[in-house]
Amino acid sequence: AGMVSPLRIAREAAAASGSGKSKFLHEFLTWRGLAYAHCYHFPMPATGATLAQLPSWAQETLRRHASDPRRRIPREQLAAGHSGDNAWDGMQRYLVETGELHNNARMGWGKAVASWAASPDDALQLLLELNNRFALDGHAPPSYGGLLGCLGLFEGPAQAEGRVLGRVAFKPPKPKYAALPSVAHLLGASSPKGAGPGAPSVPVGRVREVRLLPCGDAAEEHRAGAEPRKRRWTAKLRPGQGACIDVA
Repeated sequence: AGMVSPLRIAREAAAASGSGKSKFLHEFLTWRGLAYAHCYHFPMPATGATLAQLPSWAQETLRRHASDPRRRIPREQLAAGHSGDNAWDGMQRYLVETGELHNNARMGWGKAVASWAASPDDALQLLLELNNRFALDGHAPPSYGGLLGCLGLFEGPAQAEGRVLGRVAFKPPKPKYAALPSVAHLLGASSPKGAGPGAPSVPVGRVREVRLLPCGDAAEEHRAGAEPRKRRWTAKLRPGQGACIDVA
């Protein structure tokens, strides 16, 4: 095993085709680059990120709501995916089994964890522990960028002020992860014939289709043909036209 140059990945992705190309390049070039730039210009201690890396408005609102009543869930209960929230538990199971959560999905996963922690400092430490324990990109700048993003980095303050997180916007966990079959089932179904009796199979019809669709003016043309059921996210930082995720 070895390392693959990010320059090679960027070149090959740019030359590829497929509906996920624009979204992948946006995450890879924009958000990955932003996380590296943040970690370079705002060095953190060897122990990891601290709340000092957050913008002042986020630090202030989290401190102001530090004494808000909240539901507290023990660390190991969260690590085992037993929060009681089916959507979050599905995301945690996926993270444990694959070592990966999509950057957008990690936002909902992390904001929920922050709302269940005893304090803002404990929220960040809990996020670091869970992510660095299970994620393949643990301890890397994209991880720190994503985890701090759950607490307000790269965001502006929300208009509405909520309990626990204050003006840090809350995103609920994505329920589609709870509907995904386990990776063990997927591996069993993809194993060669003769792999042995009792190999698990993938439940049919449980995985929904995810497509990348145009936004803005092009989205109007798309809607004239078929209305997407749900538009999960819009890319706002890429120059030119954005893209939407349609979960069918």
